[in-house]
Amino acid sequence: MVDGPRLTGRERLADRAVHALGLGLGVVGAIVLVGATATDGRPGDRAAVVVYAAGLLAMLACSAA
Repeated sequence: MVDGPRLTGRERLADRAVHALGLGLGVVGAIVLVGATATDGRPGDRAAVVVYAAGLLAMLACSAA
């Protein structure tokens, strides 16, 4: 594993805050997207949106780890 640059405490805090905000907004966006598709979408659209939302949240969660 390659070591990255050493971060200060404030930089680490900012990194956590940005990732937490992104993950939180991603959850809200996924809920809105799935909810909108559930009420107005076709069955195939619903499945695609659920897979997309799951992938989005997985990517954001891995980025925050």
